Amino acid sequence: MWKRLLQIGTGMLFIGLALLAIGGLNHGFQPVAIVSGRPMVSRVTTKTTNLAPFTTITAKTDDLDVVVKSGSHYQVKVTMLTGTGITSRFGLACSR
Repeated sequence: MWKRLLQIGTGMLFIGLALLAIGGLNHGFQPVAIVSGRPMVSRVTTKTTNLAPFTTITAKTDDLDVVVKSGSHYQVKVTMLTGTGITSRFGLACSR
């Protein structure tokens, strides 16, 4: 009985390792994000636009992390997961 259990366990281990290798070779190790209740493969996209000098910033960010840095280089840089639908007035957009 124990011998049969060991054989079945070993067989399942080898089948699992084979499926792991097949998935890894087919780029199966990718981060998954839940967007609107649906899982999707997330890819990070960065869009950058250089701007003319400005003095004020207005941002409607309900659930986003925003970092504002001071300096002499005027630039808007948006880093997002594809499929989240982030848009801006500067043409920086990523949608499904």
